[in-house]
Amino acid sequence: MDHSHEDYEDVLYDEDGNDADDAFPHQYVRYGTRTCPLCLTSFILSIVGPFLSLCCGLLTLPIAVAAVITGHVGLQQVKHAGGHLTGGGFAIAGLIIGYLTLLLFVCGLILLFVLNSEEILRAFP
Repeated sequence: MDHSHEDYEDVLYDEDGNDADDAFPHQYVRYGTRTCPLCLTSFILSIVGPFLSLCCGLLTLPIAVAAVITGHVGLQQVKHAGGHLTGGGFAIAGLIIGYLTLLLFVCGLILLFVLNSEEILRAFP
């Protein structure tokens, strides 16, 4: 990836971190894009949620809800960042998986209540 000099800004600092003219040789500070942390969080939570349901099914609901919330907030941050944040794809993937996980969780609860079988209820501690 070719970075031209226009992507950087000449900044001089003194020992206290303040701008100074004669403190050190020029240091280049990168002003570009970075991935939105909430978008990544949404994606990671949406992936981890279904796996945690294998050992503790009740953790599925709060993790899926957190994945959906962080996905929506992350998308808003990317939208309003003016091109300085990326990661919208992670947020969309987190939203899709999070909503599917919520749908499967609700379907599973409905199935448990409709069948109302003692065998099914004993299977889940």
